[in-house]
Amino acid sequence: MRLYALLVAFVLFAASTFAVEKPSTIADTLALMAEALRASDNVASLEIDKVENSLEVTGMDGNTILLFAGNLHLLLRSLETAQEREEALSGHITGALLSLERGNQSFTRDDLGKVFPIVRNRNFEIELGFELIAIPFAGELAVFYVQDLGSTVNYLTVKGIAKAGVSKKEIEAAATRNVDQLLPELTVDGQEVYFLVLDGFYETSFLMMEDYWTSASQQLGPIAMIVPNRDLVVFAPADDAQLVQFLRNTAKTYSNELPWPVSDQVFYWKDEGPWSTKP
Repeated sequence: MRLYALLVAFVLFAASTFAVEKPSTIADTLALMAEALRASDNVASLEIDKVENSLEVTGMDGNTILLFAGNLHLLLRSLETAQEREEALSGHITGALLSLERGNQSFTRDDLGKVFPIVRNRNFEIELGFELIAIPFAGELAVFYVQDLGSTVNYLTVKGIAKAGVSKKEIEAAATRNVDQLLPELTVDGQEVYFLVLDGFYETSFLMMEDYWTSASQQLGPIAMIVPNRDLVVFAPADDAQLVQFLRNTAKTYSNELPWPVSDQVFYWKDEGPWSTKP
């Protein structure tokens, strides 16, 4: 607890000593991260990899972690005020320093139980700036994979799993098994138009649960669904033209105006699936 308080105090102080401008490029975000981390007495050294858009950080006790800038970059780009960006940077660096204190977070075979799937736009890896494991899903969507670290996630890369000696098929199989762990936390809100509610990050994981959507379609008939942002999965009966038009308008508005955009497309599920962009 004492360590956490010290880290938070440090990060808030470090972030408040300079205005966090909206980064134009991912290199700008890397520089912001490096500047904040270098101010910590817990960091012995760090190396910037401009190809992978990452930082290798070594602590005073020898622990090493690898941080990617893509996630933070997208967040900072979406925030309009310097104060919001300072808070986002502070939170990110706090989590990084806590991970550094815990030790090396590199992916290994022992971490397969912590692998989960997420659905994002197929250009997501381009935005993050490094080669992720990506499986086409439907329309402009693709499935990516993360290692859940509790307070943050590690996006699994082709290079990372190769280093761990784990195949893509093993990652897919583990993620399919593990996604059931999230189900008890899921709630569905709404009437006629329904919303999946979880934690703001894993909502899209449930698009892969075929049994869930097959059961839902038995109750509602064909389903229309949108995922304009990573934390927003909305669906309604596809036979209702007005509701489908509402979904279409919502997808276009929210994917343009809110953080973490995914897609402005409408997707459809019939009987036993799979998801498709065709009604």
